[in-house]
Amino acid sequence: MDPRLRGPAQRGPHLRRPAPGHHRFPRVHPLGQPRSGPAARPGGRRPDHRTGGERGAALPGGRFLLGLEGYDFYDTWEHDRDGTVLDSWRSYGHYVIGTGIRVVETDRRIPTGSRVVRLLPGGVIERGPALNDPTGPRPLVLDDGTILALDAGELRAVDRRLGGTVLAELLPIAPDRASGHICALSREGERVTAVIAEPLPGHPTPYAVHTWTLRLHPPRT
Repeated sequence: MDPRLRGPAQRGPHLRRPAPGHHRFPRVHPLGQPRSGPAARPGGRRPDHRTGGERGAALPGGRFLLGLEGYDFYDTWEHDRDGTVLDSWRSYGHYVIGTGIRVVETDRRIPTGSRVVRLLPGGVIERGPALNDPTGPRPLVLDDGTILALDAGELRAVDRRLGGTVLAELLPIAPDRASGHICALSREGERVTAVIAEPLPGHPTPYAVHTWTLRLHPPRT
């Protein structure tokens, strides 16, 4: 990791709330200083769409995923084009469709048991790297299928084989406090921008906003 990424971020203005393989990961370099500023089986019970936390994703052939989190739900269902349940998994989060179905889980629990996983036929879950943030933001997906996830102040990369590494340590956040932060990732060309809004001590709504802009570089050969 570039040692320049280890420096503390500057505090910005307050915001009031409105099996690791041999994959070569991309490298990131900073552009300047941080700126301020129970599951249903096929043919079984269908999910209650009134439950909070609904997410979905389109699959080939008119199939689709529906995920629900809340109350007794922490589940993903695969449906055909007519809405019939084909498969289900005890997993939920941000769906990444490409080489199979990967999920950056968001279980909203402390301590969290979230991971980056792959959903396999028959309700089987292949488990990858553990995460520290129970409510992580939507990840980015690079052209080679690598997932970039902002996880409790760290920028993580997870490849198609579920091998993971930390690309940058941005802001130290204790895992039991991660859910109180508001985070986002965005990309424009080779530039990746990470934003973390940090709650100020003793105040429930004002935030200090930290922004990092990093450049992606091809992996070293």
